[in-house]
Amino acid sequence: MKKKLYLRIFLCLYLLIWGAFGSYAQVGYTPYTENEKDNALTVLYTPDASSVKKIILKKKNFTKFPPEIFRFKNLEELDLSGNQLTEIPEDIGKLTALRILRISVNSLTSLPKALQNLEKITYLDISYNQFEKFPYVITQLPNIETLNISGNQIPTISEDIGNLTQMRNLSCSINKLTKLPKNIGKLSNLTNLQAASNKISSLPTEIGNLSKLMYLTLYNNELTTLPSEMGKMKSLIIADISKNNLKEMPKEMKQMLALKTLYVKRKDTQIPTIPDELLTHIRDDQIKTDIGDIDFGRMLNDLNRREQDRQRLVESEKNNIKLQAERDKQKAELAEARAKESERQTEVANARAVAERERAALQQAEAESKRLQAEKDKEKAELEGKLAQEKASQESEAARKDKEAAAKESAAAKEIRTQQEKAKKADELARRQTERLNQTIIYAAIGALMFAFIFILYVLNSNRKVKQKQKEAELQRAKADKLLLNILPIQVADELKEKGVTEVRHFHNTSILFADVKGFSALASKVTPQELIKELDITFGKFDDVITQYGLERIKTIGDCYMCVGGVPNPDPANVVYMIAASLEIQNWMHDEYERRNGDFWQVRLGVHIGDLVAGVIGKTKFAYDVWGHAVNTASRMESGGEVSRVNISVDTYHHVKDFFVCTYRGQIEAKNIGLVDTYFVDNIKPELSVNGAGRMPNEEFVRRAKLLK
Repeated sequence: MKKKLYLRIFLCLYLLIWGAFGSYAQVGYTPYTENEKDNALTVLYTPDASSVKKIILKKKNFTKFPPEIFRFKNLEELDLSGNQLTEIPEDIGKLTALRILRISVNSLTSLPKALQNLEKITYLDISYNQFEKFPYVITQLPNIETLNISGNQIPTISEDIGNLTQMRNLSCSINKLTKLPKNIGKLSNLTNLQAASNKISSLPTEIGNLSKLMYLTLYNNELTTLPSEMGKMKSLIIADISKNNLKEMPKEMKQMLALKTLYVKRKDTQIPTIPDELLTHIRDDQIKTDIGDIDFGRMLNDLNRREQDRQRLVESEKNNIKLQAERDKQKAELAEARAKESERQTEVANARAVAERERAALQQAEAESKRLQAEKDKEKAELEGKLAQEKASQESEAARKDKEAAAKESAAAKEIRTQQEKAKKADELARRQTERLNQTIIYAAIGALMFAFIFILYVLNSNRKVKQKQKEAELQRAKADKLLLNILPIQVADELKEKGVTEVRHFHNTSILFADVKGFSALASKVTPQELIKELDITFGKFDDVITQYGLERIKTIGDCYMCVGGVPNPDPANVVYMIAASLEIQNWMHDEYERRNGDFWQVRLGVHIGDLVAGVIGKTKFAYDVWGHAVNTASRMESGGEVSRVNISVDTYHHVKDFFVCTYRGQIEAKNIGLVDTYFVDNIKPELSVNGAGRMPNEEFVRRAKLLK
């Protein structure tokens, strides 16, 4: 009676463990009733998110990961099994209190890198998904104790699994494994290993290091031999190595003193040769097994139950094959779509090249027109100067001639009066001489007055011309100063006027924005060049208004490309925050114009990076303020690697602005001459820092926090 009782206890224990890691994952979970579904979903909208420790959302037909879950910062257990999820977002890394995660029976093909942030997780179930390779991020979870990856299409397990020294239960059944990793021997705390229904042909000798292993299932593989090191498994109680190609078993297995139950039938239903020492050991222990004098009547029922569970596994495998065929079809359709997209991108590139040539020709014509206009203005100024000099000379000559004529007329009148006086009578000579003297005095006074009047008019006219020339010179100087300020920052312009030269300066922690207009060529084909330039001037004028509002400095425009910097020439620790705010305002304005004009307007692609740069004035006859440095090149790559109507930033920029803006990680991009760069999309301003929580315009709290950076 005691023998039968012990046998029943061990058989029940084995079947329970096998069912927990095999049939449970295959059959799935008990479905919810309608009331239970409603009750489960309401937890997502509970006001007190901090008190929720456990969320169960099995078989809810979710196709996307519910974003409301990220509200629950203290969540410890999450179950999303039996849905239709295709990916897990990177924000899963925010649930740092999570200990148990079940996402089995979905359509997942990969796990996010952020999963490694879940350092407290001890239980992970990703069984019955569509993984085609072992998710490496699992090896970064040091405290995991139970891992279930059964029911996938994984061909190999990473050797780094040996880092998971806290592992106690590992289930990797129903995959495409051909071998187990050598470092599995480092899992010193492993007590349960399930690797049934794979294609394993041999076991690593390191498996003998699993001194605490109690339950081993290698059912339905391709094993032909067992390593002699298995004799070191002193704690092994149940071993299922049936449905393999074993012909004999190593003698060292006689050292497995704790072994109670052993399943060893081959695929041809024969039993391999078993060492007598092992049979003697088991019989001496008075425990029945299926290799000795076993009670076949009682075991038959257990075997039938196992066979039914295995049939369900086979049915699941068929479903996986069907799903794989559908995925292959989808991949073929995707490849065809990518080919068409490649052809379309080639056409777009050709059209862009034509537009670039047209733009270059237009810029050359515009430069030539400006040069001719400048030459005409110079000639006009020289001609006006010569005319002014000639006019002044003519007026001076006319005044001199008038003076001489007046003098001649006075002398002639005097001579006539003298001749008339001589003809008069002698008795009137004295009186006439007196009168003549008086007249001479009067005429002299009149002549002096006339001369003085003419001289005063000349002086007044000369002063008026001098003041007019001074006024014109001041006006020209003001125009020149205004033009210089349009080209250079005010500090650099003052330095250039004062010293005649400027010094090249090095700036730290600056921000650089590149904005490239998309749709320039399409609009150029619809309007005249004058209208096109007018539209571009309106667009860049709006850009100037926005960056001026945030204290940024425009550097230059190159065709339909716009460049500005922050923190230059006046350093500002908050310049990168203002740069991202200006970028979002430009993006929103361009999007609104695009919608308002029903798509008859161009769009913009923006890229921002921070770093050090060098700034200064180049050129002798035509000044230009420019910046250089690795940060400038990286910012250009952020723009060219971005997307239309999105602000693309580097990971360095993200670390400076993540407290002010909502950002989305978009992965790595290949930057020319730089390599792979982690990038983010800036979605909007955080609600608490924006006007009315709309995420478009910064509020007073935003400005206050930005000033604290200074």
